[in-house]
Amino acid sequence: MTLSSSEENSKIFYTIDGSNPTSSPTSKEYTQPILIKDRTEEPNIYSNNEEIPNSTISISLNMNYKKPLYLVDKAMIVKAALKNVNGFGKIIDKTYFITTGDLNQYKDFTVISIVTNPENLFNPDIGIYVTGSDFVPNENNICINSCNYIKRGKEWERESTITIFEKGEKSIEEKRRKRIKKFRNSYILK
Repeated sequence: MTLSSSEENSKIFYTIDGSNPTSSPTSKEYTQPILIKDRTEEPNIYSNNEEIPNSTISISLNMNYKKPLYLVDKAMIVKAALKNVNGFGKIIDKTYFITTGDLNQYKDFTVISIVTNPENLFNPDIGIYVTGSDFVPNENNICINSCNYIKRGKEWERESTITIFEKGEKSIEEKRRKRIKKFRNSYILK
């Protein structure tokens, strides 16, 4: 992938881990093409999050979700922003699914890519998919009103780009600031 800008005296910064290219320690200045590749053989990171009793980073309390014991297919997310004398511009992100495996297994599925800074999902203080720092465990390991993932209001909305792929083709792409609500073992936009 090549990136370019017609603006003089500017630089492009990017990440390939979903984090913010304007502030992340993994941000790099763009100096050469970015290799878009199959990431399936890389270790699972986000799918490794699971239910952990009495933990601030637990997900899906009482849903018995277990992390997969195999390598899952992974998208490659490229986020980039232009920097000039006035600072950083708008962040652009794109989702790529590359595999040496069989994509036919997904032909009848709708695939939704939700791109946001990983901290927005899994950080105990601001993450909307975890129990969070305010979680007070009780004897049944139930979250009544203190878990991050049930909190409401503007302060719990996270900016994200949602891309929907149907039959292997991108059908919708939208940047929005919305709450993503957990419902059973899936997520719906709220």
